[in-house]
Amino acid sequence: MIALWIALGICAWVSATFFPLYLSVVFWRRAAVAKSPGLIHLLFGPTVLAVGWVSAFLLTLTDGDQDRPPDERGLGILLLPAMLIIVGTLIFYYGSVAARALRRIDRSKAKGG
Repeated sequence: MIALWIALGICAWVSATFFPLYLSVVFWRRAAVAKSPGLIHLLFGPTVLAVGWVSAFLLTLTDGDQDRPPDERGLGILLLPAMLIIVGTLIFYYGSVAARALRRIDRSKAKGG
């Protein structure tokens, strides 16, 4: 039973750390072929935040010391890389969306529009 909790905790940490990067690639590629890419780009943020929240919840759930409050369990060092990657992914993704939109606007103005 303890091996199951350890495996669940490891899976939660891996998903919180690496899944936002995977989701950014998936959403970007889906938006490239979609008829309305704006909707897909808008759905990226809530999806990444939901994945991060569920992964952090599962990681704190698998912690064996449930008698202490969550801020005293020492999980901050495990959640820190995951939360930094989530924030960095969101900033980079939406920064890329904004840069791409500005480039399209500049191209349309250069063509005489």
